[in-house]
Amino acid sequence: MLTARQLFGFLRSEQAKAAPYERTAQESRDAMKNIEDTMKGIWVIHAQQVQQTKTLSVFTLMTTAFLSLTFCTLVCCLPSMMSIF
Repeated sequence: MLTARQLFGFLRSEQAKAAPYERTAQESRDAMKNIEDTMKGIWVIHAQQVQQTKTLSVFTLMTTAFLSLTFCTLVCCLPSMMSIF
């Protein structure tokens, strides 16, 4: 079974350029180029999603920490502040 790497290698080779059906070979090369470009685009999108996930995780962690801190501050300090009034 041919791997994608072997197919890419063949389509870029001189054999494919010298094939009797040059038009078919050129169309195949163009199709493979489009596939490569699409794969590169997918990797860029994946990298962006990973970065966004990390950012969201940090935001969630910080929000949770500060929410807990605010609650503890209210529970601990509010009774003592009420005695002032």
